[in-house]
Amino acid sequence: MYIFTSRCRVPGLVAVLATMVALALITAPAHADQPPAFTAGPVIEGKASVGAELRVVASWTGVPAPATLYEWDRCDTSGLFCDVLVGACGATRIVAGTDVGARFRVQVHLFNAAGGAAARTPLTDMVLNDPASVPGPPATATSPVTSCAPNIPPAAPPPPTPPADPPPPASPAAAPVSSAPETATASVRAAYMRPFPTVRIRGYSVPGGARITFVSVRGKPTARIRGTCVGAGCPRPGPPIRNPPARLRALEGFLRAGTVLQIRVTAGAAIGKYTSFRILAHHPPRRVDRCLLPGRWAPVRCPAS
Repeated sequence: MYIFTSRCRVPGLVAVLATMVALALITAPAHADQPPAFTAGPVIEGKASVGAELRVVASWTGVPAPATLYEWDRCDTSGLFCDVLVGACGATRIVAGTDVGARFRVQVHLFNAAGGAAARTPLTDMVLNDPASVPGPPATATSPVTSCAPNIPPAAPPPPTPPADPPPPASPAAAPVSSAPETATASVRAAYMRPFPTVRIRGYSVPGGARITFVSVRGKPTARIRGTCVGAGCPRPGPPIRNPPARLRALEGFLRAGTVLQIRVTAGAAIGKYTSFRILAHHPPRRVDRCLLPGRWAPVRCPAS
């Protein structure tokens, strides 16, 4: 049996994070935000052959324009056993020779300040070793990527500033005045959620994966908790939970090796917490702790205190 309990230190305030939060607040649109929602797809287009390009196609709505993140799974021919491809987080993928006999599916994540949405594509056909029928050079190996950055749409430009009234003419006896504009700087500090959340998990290894018996979150009483599961055989996700401490029963039960549990804890304009657990065979889950900027779905590294 394994029991994991950890507490993320409250990081120090960093000017870079504060600037990002300040810019997000300044460029936010005046109209009401709308959470993202899919209007079509997602589906994978392209031929499942070595050297071919597969592309995820979907359409959605949301205000402000949602950021996107793609998670690619490589599955067996039955589609029941899948592995998450670490670092494959774009809308396209070139099929490699090592993919022969596999099938692909992609989970598309949308997120903006109003909320998030996720949908998964159907499985592709089985990849064939038929590079002659695919135009273009064969795929080349690349170095593995360990993290993904979401595709965040550019913020709308601010409205133009009306021209200032011309200064009155100076009298002959007045001292010369510099024509350089006066500038001012403002310091904006982003606050971290207090108390900072603590995520705990308990369970034991079983053949093929692990049985999770307990998942809990402690933190600010007004925080919002969202738990998601990525992988084959995931339980049905539950609705977001408020008012920690809380137990996430929807994430408990038998989970196959390779499954990833993701827990996000947010609270208004405070910097929140992200924790993920990758289920391993015959070993405790691999845990990762990160921070969440206000209004952002993708985690970032917490700065050292």
